[in-house]
Amino acid sequence: MPKTATQSHPTKAQAGTYVQFRCLTQDAYDIEVKSRDPEAVLKMLPPHIDAFRFYDNKALVPKKIGQSDDATFENHSGWYYPGGRILTSAELRASEYRHFLRYGGFDGGAVLTRNGHLRRLEKDDMILPNFTENLMAYIRSKIKNKCDAIEQKRSADEEAAGPCYFMYEHGKWDIGRVEFSERVETNIIPIIGSKPDADALINAIFAKVEILPGTRGGDHHAGYYQNYDVSTSAALAFSRDAPKLQELLRKDREEAAKSSIDPITT
Repeated sequence: MPKTATQSHPTKAQAGTYVQFRCLTQDAYDIEVKSRDPEAVLKMLPPHIDAFRFYDNKALVPKKIGQSDDATFENHSGWYYPGGRILTSAELRASEYRHFLRYGGFDGGAVLTRNGHLRRLEKDDMILPNFTENLMAYIRSKIKNKCDAIEQKRSADEEAAGPCYFMYEHGKWDIGRVEFSERVETNIIPIIGSKPDADALINAIFAKVEILPGTRGGDHHAGYYQNYDVSTSAALAFSRDAPKLQELLRKDREEAAKSSIDPITT
């Protein structure tokens, strides 16, 4: 994944090609990239970002000795809007966003972003598929399936523990399954850039979920029972360790590259 710039705009020491992200009211931050590949950027785009564009940062040599260095930002591309929708001037006048016309600059139309924000349509702007929405759905579905599999295993272990005719209370998760899923999702979304990334991280995290023996009871009349509980503490701790997750992805991508598999391809 490209390295995040330390400032909102690069300095002379950071000359290169960049992608600039745009959110609700301002330009969010810039990231240095190796090439102008919209699809690669699209697949690692955070959900709150409305658009992005590319530009080059080329340093200028000072004209006089002692003059401070400067930098120029050149060759801006148009804005790329994932999941956006173009509104013509006529459509804008007939829409709920018509009050924006008072600010001017909408003669060429507008773009309604995937997050419901309105932007002026500029030359070379492009609409792209909303990959992030599909990736988010994939992540949530995979986490849910993993949770379901853990619960089925926990329940099966209890059932196989003994011929008990009653059980006062089944085993439990240490936190609710919904809360656990949401925490994992929040922790890994900023790092994941593709479905293979999601597979690698979610599999590694769930490998640390433990099913442990809980309370045991019963008697010789009704039979004995053994509860099993789910411990998520190790999995959650791992999901919060961004450096370890990034290192795991780096190795996974290297292995994929050795096998002639593009790690960004979904």
